[in-house]
Amino acid sequence: MRARGLARIWRQPPKLQVAGSNPAAPVLETVQMKLGEIEREIEKVVELIRKGYQRDFIKGRIGNVYFSKDKILEIAKCRIKARKKFGRMAEKLFFDEEGLRYATPPEIADYRAKRLNGNAIADICCGVGLQLIYFSKYSKKAIGVEVDRMRAKLAKLNMLAMNIKNVEIIEGDALKIFNKIDADCIFCDPSRKPEEKERKFETLTPNPLKVYEI
Repeated sequence: MRARGLARIWRQPPKLQVAGSNPAAPVLETVQMKLGEIEREIEKVVELIRKGYQRDFIKGRIGNVYFSKDKILEIAKCRIKARKKFGRMAEKLFFDEEGLRYATPPEIADYRAKRLNGNAIADICCGVGLQLIYFSKYSKKAIGVEVDRMRAKLAKLNMLAMNIKNVEIIEGDALKIFNKIDADCIFCDPSRKPEEKERKFETLTPNPLKVYEI
């Protein structure tokens, strides 16, 4: 079956609250303590890249702050590239290569968020969280689910960098934890393989048909 659109939206009745503590809270607290340190390291590398220094020289001056040296370098390069897509907003944001490739442009993210505003919305494949930033503006609460651990970390950093308080990031497979997501609107813009010429439901992650069946 062909996928005619990449975004899939479901509205559902409110679920019961899940008992227990917020699974993202301890990680967020740890990241928040290091946000300033991480930001300074990224900005230092961005400046070295712009001055034309070679990779090995730059890596030799990167500290081990939360991420590996290679990842810090990747994030810095992506921040430079992101300026074309996100303007000055990119100066605060954290991306890896894939996260930047699929990050929703501001105009589209804002349009979607205005249409879907409400009590609680969940983006079940949130990537680095750019769509969540806009959901947080128009909904009382936004929840991001991301199966990739690195991009879940970057999403948490982006919420902190933008000083957003009404977003919860959950690292996990949305298909396995779907019943624990407390939201009245489910949004899904699935990951897809960049080399594919034709989109198919079977190769989207998560598969929208499986989400719908749940």
